[in-house]
Amino acid sequence: MNSLIRKSALVVLFILIVTLILPMNKIFAVSQNVAIINDEEDYIIYIEGLEKKAFKFAFSNESVADDSLDFTANWEDTNDINIACLEKNSKIDFSKAIFLIIKEGEGEKATYSSIKLNLSNAITKEEMANVEKLTKKISIKISKSKPISREENGVKKTETVDQIEITDDKDCKYKYELIKLDGNEKESIKQFMGLVNTLNDSYKTMSMYNKVLVATGIKDLYKDLYKNAKLINVENMIIFEPQDAIEGDRYLALIQKEKDGKIITNDIQFLTCTNGEEKEIVKETKVVKETSILPVTYDSIVLIIMLAVILIIIIAIVLRMRNLNAKENNK
Repeated sequence: MNSLIRKSALVVLFILIVTLILPMNKIFAVSQNVAIINDEEDYIIYIEGLEKKAFKFAFSNESVADDSLDFTANWEDTNDINIACLEKNSKIDFSKAIFLIIKEGEGEKATYSSIKLNLSNAITKEEMANVEKLTKKISIKISKSKPISREENGVKKTETVDQIEITDDKDCKYKYELIKLDGNEKESIKQFMGLVNTLNDSYKTMSMYNKVLVATGIKDLYKDLYKNAKLINVENMIIFEPQDAIEGDRYLALIQKEKDGKIITNDIQFLTCTNGEEKEIVKETKVVKETSILPVTYDSIVLIIMLAVILIIIIAIVLRMRNLNAKENNK
């Protein structure tokens, strides 16, 4: 009896061990991150670390793989990047949680990973293109204002300030807001600026997975920026730097383009204040009054004396000549 119990226990233990071992290849030991593009209701999925590696994929409403899953070899996008794709006509139930099941390798060496997809976070191709066009959607040029002159304590000051001159469609109306970037801005703005700097500096050399993540982050933060923006009208197509701005102040400019009461597009620009000031000493001009009377100076007295002496000599000579002539006549 005891022998039978032992044998039964061993059989149960063996079955339990086999049950635990068999699905080992179905356990998801690897977890990857994904970036998703919505392309006309199909979902292109870039998987971190697998852009250049072969894999198979399937979709399920459960996180565990089984033999009923129909695995498909990875697709390639137009840049030869390996992707998974969830098509809009897939048999998956879109009303439930959706899991991407990834299979790498074959047979006993095969490994599986399961990723729960959040399709609402997908970015469309149009949204991604708009992110990549930031600062180029509304035409502008950074220029200097007309010189403003004023005089203070005998010093003439001429100032010019930076301004954003909108050179886009003059038949449209524009609104804007300037947000000072001095380290005290909201955390969401700091995050946005960090992603925009990445967009400008290293975006072109990134993997597609990282490009989608950066573009998605910018899209979401950009949307929040305009949702909370306090826009005012642009006057004469020019956005001036704030009056209290000083040299080196930086601003993020939100610019909105409207026509017939409808928003055409939004864009951003950056303004760095460089107040130009030229100073010129104003020389005081004194008016000298002129008269016809010679000024009484030492030099003028000497001149008068010399003239008087010469006059006396002339008179003496004339008198002498007359005396001589008279004597000649008397002879």
